[in-house]
Amino acid sequence: MFFVFVIKLFLRDLCALCGSSFKETGQLKNLVHFFCKIAAKSCELVQICCKLAAIYYKIEVKSFKVVQNYFKHEAQDYNFEVIYYKIEVIFYKIVKNSFKIVKTYYKNEALDYKIEIKSFKIVQISYKNEA
Repeated sequence: MFFVFVIKLFLRDLCALCGSSFKETGQLKNLVHFFCKIAAKSCELVQICCKLAAIYYKIEVKSFKVVQNYFKHEAQDYNFEVIYYKIEVIFYKIVKNSFKIVKTYYKNEALDYKIEIKSFKIVQISYKNEA
């Protein structure tokens, strides 16, 4: 009803500009009715736009959740990678230490071998001297 009142005021002012008097004729009522139909259509369009906006908002929320979950999984993967890297570093240190132990063992073995050779030569010389 308010919209009809506003249209009537608008038409009265328009008629005043033209210099004619404002009369509610049948044509004028039809015009007011036509404007009301346009207003109703506009209202329907606004409602449709609001529904579309709501659907779009739901899609955006779902997309955000999907992205959020993706980043959570990415973070988990990164954590696993970090843990795996730490394990690799520990394993590398163990291998390095093992290599040092083995190297030291073989050095000691070599020393023992040299001592054995010297002992054997000493024994050999002593047998030659006894002979």
